[in-house]
Amino acid sequence: MTKNIESLAKILEADEPADTLVLQDVHEVFRNHLAEGALPRALLAEDLRRTDTIIQLADLIVPGWSIQIRGKALLPNGHWQCTLRRSESLDKEEFIGIGMGASLAMALAAALLRTIGFLSGQGQIG
Repeated sequence: MTKNIESLAKILEADEPADTLVLQDVHEVFRNHLAEGALPRALLAEDLRRTDTIIQLADLIVPGWSIQIRGKALLPNGHWQCTLRRSESLDKEEFIGIGMGASLAMALAAALLRTIGFLSGQGQIG
């Protein structure tokens, strides 16, 4: 059973590296919001550890949305904050997906999960 989207986002923000079972639940959420054949190859849960994979998913799930990244690259764990928003120019947006994490990929994934949760609740995404 897939965990609540907000719970998954919080787990991604807290755990580093993300547990494989959690990544499988996140993988299921993302796959449920992709058009069939949207990816050039099969998406695996382990692919979600890669920042470029999450950016590609954001482009496919919420095309045209802006991605903003802030943080410090510190070893062993960075301090990242990512936001997803419909436009860079609107100050009074209804929703901004925010994710934080020790790795950039997990911060982006948390922001994308929250965005999916919001859009699903508004009936704007399947």
